[in-house]
Amino acid sequence: MTASPIKVGLIGTGFMGQNHLRHLVAMDHVEMVGIHDVIQEHGMKISQDYHVPFFTSAEDLIDHVDMIVVTVQPPSILN
Repeated sequence: MTASPIKVGLIGTGFMGQNHLRHLVAMDHVEMVGIHDVIQEHGMKISQDYHVPFFTSAEDLIDHVDMIVVTVQPPSILN
């Protein structure tokens, strides 16, 4: 019996967000279910590159996708 994949959404596609995304998509037990970034053009490009749906708001991603994990990557200046 194989376990169901862990469904993950990503908020923030800057340097660290992309780093997390690269590792997450390489994991067999993870399914990326959505991406959001406040810079829509950037987030849309990343979503196309990784074949993951793009959401125009974090709220839409959280409200409309059945997921277990949300990873949030704020701009580095906020860390």
